[in-house]
Amino acid sequence: MRNKNRRERSYKSQSVSSYEDSFSTDVSGETGNKSFIGNIDDLERRPTDPLFTLVLLGVWAAVIWIGFYSVENGDINVLLRGKDYNGRECGVDYHDDGSLLPEKWYVTDFAGNGKCIEKCPKETEFDPQTADDLICKDASDIFGLEGCIDPESGNITTNALGLILCGGCMYEMRTYDVMNFCLPGTFHELYATINKAANETGFDEVDYFFDDKFLYVGKFARDLVTSWKIILISGIGGSSVLGFLYLVLLRLPVLSSLTIWASVCLMPFTLAIGGLMCGELSTRWSSSEYDNVYSDTSLKFLSYTSYGLYFLALLCAMLLIYLRKRIGLAIGITKAAAKSVSDVPSTLLHPFAQLLFFGLTVGGWAYITMLLASTGNPVEKSASAFGQSISFTTYQFDQSTKYWFWFLLFSFFWTSEFILAIGEITLSLCFSKWYFTEDRQYGVETNLCSASVTAMFYHSGTAAIGSLLIATTQFARSILLWIQTQLNKSGVDNKFTQCILSCFQCCFCVLERCLKFINKNAYTHTAIFGYSFCKSSYEAFQLILHNAVRFAAIGVVQEVAVVFCRLFIVAGTTLLTAYVLLLYKGDQLYSLFSMVAVVAVLSWFISSMFIGIFCNAITTVTQCFLVDEEMFKGIGSMYVPPELERFILSLDSDDESSSSHYYN
Repeated sequence: MRNKNRRERSYKSQSVSSYEDSFSTDVSGETGNKSFIGNIDDLERRPTDPLFTLVLLGVWAAVIWIGFYSVENGDINVLLRGKDYNGRECGVDYHDDGSLLPEKWYVTDFAGNGKCIEKCPKETEFDPQTADDLICKDASDIFGLEGCIDPESGNITTNALGLILCGGCMYEMRTYDVMNFCLPGTFHELYATINKAANETGFDEVDYFFDDKFLYVGKFARDLVTSWKIILISGIGGSSVLGFLYLVLLRLPVLSSLTIWASVCLMPFTLAIGGLMCGELSTRWSSSEYDNVYSDTSLKFLSYTSYGLYFLALLCAMLLIYLRKRIGLAIGITKAAAKSVSDVPSTLLHPFAQLLFFGLTVGGWAYITMLLASTGNPVEKSASAFGQSISFTTYQFDQSTKYWFWFLLFSFFWTSEFILAIGEITLSLCFSKWYFTEDRQYGVETNLCSASVTAMFYHSGTAAIGSLLIATTQFARSILLWIQTQLNKSGVDNKFTQCILSCFQCCFCVLERCLKFINKNAYTHTAIFGYSFCKSSYEAFQLILHNAVRFAAIGVVQEVAVVFCRLFIVAGTTLLTAYVLLLYKGDQLYSLFSMVAVVAVLSWFISSMFIGIFCNAITTVTQCFLVDEEMFKGIGSMYVPPELERFILSLDSDDESSSSHYYN
């Protein structure tokens, strides 16, 4: 009790009522003017970096203005509904006889014009005998195409190939319904058939008017529409439930050790199960029952994926054996973080709040972007082939609209990173408050709601400037990717240029990783001391530099503590979703692997938000401990929790034994 009172008097003597005059020792051991406000009610926070809050609000205001402009000048139905060769919307406009046009759209000539039809064809017919085997435009419109008229009779020709080459009809192909657009599996076979017919009739071959990338996007969209319920329930819902269960289990120190070891041991087993599933699918789809259903490329991909997963399972098992001591240390730091999460249970709701804000951001951004895309100006062009000239409509954007698209992309990056930054500061406020509470058994006077209000009101500017740096690097990488795409489209095959652009991509990627590390620690320092971004970054860097060995060791065990939990959530959710998709939607999907990849990415993102709570707790508690240690050298601190103290002692003893073994 005497030592505790001595420490308390010393602490209070260093934390005077004035914000600017409060005393502490900086990380270099010299007397400084660092104001600690982690748990002092007398010291008031001040808004940090308010200018950048105003800039971000200005960006959001500009996005809203673009949205209103797009609503007034665009029509989203232009993107969602097909138009026939006369410019009439399928399912909306009417025939000349007053009947409503069907909803489905199907291509009817080599220029890309389409026709509204009742249902998408399910069979391919590349050897038509009569016009009845084709999908044709209305007879009155075919009469307007000179090449479609028989010179002898003056009527529409009955020659099927002639009707195709003149632009009046198109082959009937097996297509997929993608939001009422009937899209074929590929255009390669179609153009090969058309050009073969052209050669037989003495015409030159036609160039590709369609890009198969458009088809891939269409098929991907169709698969999403087909399987969105399973992805939502099994993928997003499953990873959220697993992530939440992990949080509940890890927050209990008694169960945290069992949970981590279970995840670690189940990880190679899960990878092996994935390899077994891929191998079984490859064998099953290679049987005579599935002749001509799956390509050789898909079967080889499945087989190689099976071998790859088996190899990863073996590699993972060997890695676990090598890291078994570090895993033991990881359990120690997890117990310290688990105590903070357990004492502030409202932090468990943080991932759900982030998911809500991310959903609103993505939904609003996608809607405004689609509206802006519908404001293009229609331009009439013509395509010439087989002695015919057929007009078609395309949409072009003026230069200012193109700039707006880039601006919307940048605003999306900045807003997404801002949501993450505010979340980091909010959690750091909760955990720093927990650390600097003397008698935790009586409760901690903080919760997620009050911390969120504090973060938004006082430190939104700090979050804005940190997220701006990350968004700028992401935007620069997007511009580099666009330049690479344009070079590929132009046919320029300059290996040196591609190498330079790839190097720039790598440099920006490394820069982004470094900035994220700096931001994470700066946000924690802001939560503890209430500093601006630049000062927090500097102080946090000095703290890390002064305790580099400890930070490096803690960083390693932190990754060990969470990476296997995260990978297990992703692997388990992905395998479950793949099984459900294969069971219920396997014969309806163009590419099962693309949907599995979507689930894997979403699961990784969601699991990162849930497990990220523990990462933030570890980072915050560690920084609080090091600051606490620097501030109370020689007198001891009343704040360090026993779980963390045991972990630091075991970590230091482990590093000392490693060093002595090395030098001996």
